Amino acid sequence: MDFEILDCTLRDGGYINNWQFSQKYILKIVNSLISAGIENIECGYLSKNEISNSSRLSSIEKFDYLIRSVDKKSSKFHLMVDFNDFDTNLLTEKIDSNFDGIRLAFHKKDLKNIITQAQNIKNRGYELFIQPMAINDYSINELKLLFELSNSLSAEYVYIVDSYGCLTYKDIKGLFIDFYNNLKPEIKIGLHLHNNIHTAFSNAINLLDSSINKKIIIDTSISGIGRGSGNIKTEFLSIMFNQIKNYNSKEIVKLIDELDIFNSRYNKTDFAYFLSGLKKCHPSKAIKVLSENQNFLEIYNYFTENIK
Repeated sequence: MDFEILDCTLRDGGYINNWQFSQKYILKIVNSLISAGIENIECGYLSKNEISNSSRLSSIEKFDYLIRSVDKKSSKFHLMVDFNDFDTNLLTEKIDSNFDGIRLAFHKKDLKNIITQAQNIKNRGYELFIQPMAINDYSINELKLLFELSNSLSAEYVYIVDSYGCLTYKDIKGLFIDFYNNLKPEIKIGLHLHNNIHTAFSNAINLLDSSINKKIIIDTSISGIGRGSGNIKTEFLSIMFNQIKNYNSKEIVKLIDELDIFNSRYNKTDFAYFLSGLKKCHPSKAIKVLSENQNFLEIYNYFTENIK
């Protein structure tokens, strides 16, 4: 199964710091993700409740101005809107913007009411991401309606969203098969998995190892920052698939060392043991590197350059 990463650090990570990413930090994060080869970057929230000097702004024009100096290369830029928190009639036409897609997030109670907002997104030329929050709350009939609406809107992406971080792999696989069987073949399936019971990463990996032939998009964030227990770590997923996808994960690791919002809440021990496990090393290798090295990049270089 093929996949792309969508990094949502600047959007979901905003729950950690009230979206107080300065322009300097936003540019550092976006440029590092581009250099790492991350295919999709969610640059923040479009919201009528704007927060100054942040990644939560009230217009695409403001986001465009914020990242005006960035060379996207092959990456795509996206933004999220919450249902009823932004008037999609105000969206800039895609042809006049540096952004590619808009994610429309909503709760089950609003499912029948999303059509106008979703059509506005499509009519202005953006890729439409359908983001049904707390997918485990949906009944069979409500899922059927979700599929019907998504197909009628010709959405580019429809997401399985584990808002509570409670879904097991059996749950994810069952939902994925339902999505696969009921959505138009051209619609891609997204995974937004929170890590409350520490299964998000393994759920995604197990799904990628399944035999279903479908391209999916997996949400991640740098150091896993996000609501609740956070998300799949961008660096973990990119490191695991470095050779297959040609990610340059070192760029993300360097950024973790540089910015306190990532390294202050991140256990170097977890990072070292992840790399030792990935390299099929005895834990003594992790113990050794942790005793000799002070930052994430040194740990990363030890395992990638010295352990074959």
